[in-house]
Amino acid sequence: MVRALYCLVLIPGAALAWDSVLYPYDTASGAHRRATVALGGQQWTLPDISHAGYALGARPVGQGVPCRVFDVDSAPGQDIGPALQDAIHRAGQAGGGVVRLPAGDYRIDQSVAVPYDRVSIEGAGSALTRLHVPASYDQTHGDYDEGVFTIGRALDKWRQGWWNNTEVLASVTRAEAQGSMQLWVDDATGLDVGQWVVAVQYVWPGLAQRFSGPGDLAWPSVDGWPDAGSFDRRYAFVYLRRIVGMEGNRLTVDAPLPRALNPADNPVRLRNPEAPAWTALRAHSGVSGLSLHFADNRNGRDGRPGGTGVLIDSMRDAWVHDVHVHNFPRFGIRLTHAARVTVSDNAVVDMQDDGGSGFGYAYSAYASQNVLFARNHAEEVRRGFTATRAPTSVVVFSGNRSLATRALGDDTHHSPAQQVVFDQHRMGYGTGLAMMQRGPKSDRAYETAWGGVVWNASSDGRLGGWYGGGVLMNPMAGSQAFVVGVHGMPVFDMGPGTASGNPEAKHRIPPGRAPRLSPARSPVGPGSFDRNVFYEGIGQAGLTPTSLYASQLRARLGAEPPGFSGGCGRLPVRAAVQPRLRGQPGLIFDSDHLGSTALLGSGCLDCDVDAVARNATPGGHESARITLKPENWALGLRLRGAMLRSADVNSIGMQVYPTAPGLRFRVTIGTVTLDNTRVRGEGAERHVVIGPLDAGRWNRVDIPGGAHAPAHFNTLGISAIGPASAQPFYLDEVFAAPAE
Repeated sequence: MVRALYCLVLIPGAALAWDSVLYPYDTASGAHRRATVALGGQQWTLPDISHAGYALGARPVGQGVPCRVFDVDSAPGQDIGPALQDAIHRAGQAGGGVVRLPAGDYRIDQSVAVPYDRVSIEGAGSALTRLHVPASYDQTHGDYDEGVFTIGRALDKWRQGWWNNTEVLASVTRAEAQGSMQLWVDDATGLDVGQWVVAVQYVWPGLAQRFSGPGDLAWPSVDGWPDAGSFDRRYAFVYLRRIVGMEGNRLTVDAPLPRALNPADNPVRLRNPEAPAWTALRAHSGVSGLSLHFADNRNGRDGRPGGTGVLIDSMRDAWVHDVHVHNFPRFGIRLTHAARVTVSDNAVVDMQDDGGSGFGYAYSAYASQNVLFARNHAEEVRRGFTATRAPTSVVVFSGNRSLATRALGDDTHHSPAQQVVFDQHRMGYGTGLAMMQRGPKSDRAYETAWGGVVWNASSDGRLGGWYGGGVLMNPMAGSQAFVVGVHGMPVFDMGPGTASGNPEAKHRIPPGRAPRLSPARSPVGPGSFDRNVFYEGIGQAGLTPTSLYASQLRARLGAEPPGFSGGCGRLPVRAAVQPRLRGQPGLIFDSDHLGSTALLGSGCLDCDVDAVARNATPGGHESARITLKPENWALGLRLRGAMLRSADVNSIGMQVYPTAPGLRFRVTIGTVTLDNTRVRGEGAERHVVIGPLDAGRWNRVDIPGGAHAPAHFNTLGISAIGPASAQPFYLDEVFAAPAE
């Protein structure tokens, strides 16, 4: 490996502080307050995004667990799973308690389940309690629905019907606006203050016809109210609430509605999320203070890696805190059918598979609501932070960091996830952010954002895959979204998605402080520049407050937000999380430490850039496996990193392992930049032919500095040259060595 050439800088230098017109500072109260702004013939007001996380942010995380300790006794190096599961059962049967794992290195060979309320699994800290998941690890109940820690249900049970298979308590009779905390019902008899209810409205045909596709590409919809369990529960708007006040048939609930709710569209009814018992929500359980290290496996049902680090399933008021997940097979930390969960101070780094279909996702909120992801780290994954499906609403990503994602980055992913917030979100190494229409991609995804906020987001300036790793916005028509204070990356207002999922048109929002909308386009229709995004401070650092979520929560509570407490108040010893790419600034590509966005082209017959066991060459070296089409100029792999000045680079070095003699291929050194609408190549390129190379061993290849043209470059393309380049070869450790 070579010496460092440049360094990662995620936080810009000093910038003049400024306030948004939507959230000005009020000198009388000494705090920022929401304001309504007229722009483009519309009224714009930021939503209240503070109702997220454990107990909606009002209590220390984990405080609901009784201080009753159950120690796990297992020798270091042994399988800790049986002793851990036994302690969980004892705690759950006792009415809850703290299951305490000691410091040390342990194996965990199978998943453990927490099908109980008020059970807190607590290690000594992510750097002290280390659990190693061997290659023999296998799930017992499918690819999606099981984690090494499965919290909320037994491994062989299903509990996801709490809004679709439960008793109906009442019908909502009046339309309510977005932000309302009231529900009028036909008959409040049998309801009481303190009771949990869930308001449900299924997708109706008009909505599906307008925002999804034709025929079998349309979202499932129903005209009316389906029988229990007869309709796809993922195509419903779902709001878990607690009744905090009653006056006749008018209910006051504990959190605002994220979208308008109108029974004229389709019936809105209240269900009981706590009955029947077989599908009732569990509550007040979580995991903290440990790390999971996965060995490569191929144990999924489809021959791909199997397993998730932590799964929160059908839980409310749950948490994942100070958990580090390394080399995960499918998901790092995944929430499904969950509510009021806090995921804080975790790290998910490196995946085993990024080939799509749900693989390679670090943090996922699936059909979940009122969730807080705070101060987490994602690196070298397919996607860092995602929120997906219509039951998803009020997901706040606050103060997180997402680096070197391989498929655009972070996003709203499927159907109308509502009020998704990226607050003080830090991106780098090509990561972008998309809240837009995706067409039928990902099983008829179509519109993937109903409203939301991007506040004080930034990047290190590296250009990613789609549109430079920028912020891509296109929320559903009829909703409003806000993009305020984005710097270090481009911002695009997007057109509708095509059959491939890529938008057919886009408009780059120019830098500037002043509020603006995208230009009017004609015809205007769903996903077609309908001017429903408020842009302000594009390209401007210094936005105050730095965190919209923290400011709003502080205003609501009248005090500083509480942190993590655990069952007995003992806090884990947290490991400092530093980007793995830091300190390797000359890195362009390495299978263990991806330094750029690795983009596959049509010239790759069979290319795999994942660091997995089947890519191991003799000697166990993991690498990218490349098989190029033999035609000249067919791009196989593009490695895109930071902009480098040719005068500062002595050479570009790489390690290549041919599997057959005579390997030759072409490296193209070029520049990728942004114009107003797209990523494009710019200026001269230099083409360097590599080979022939010796087969059956690692060849060190050095491209000398004289081959660097243009004066600045940030991309390396690898393509075929002649029939000999059609053989498989392995690529690793691509570095730019500094000039002496």
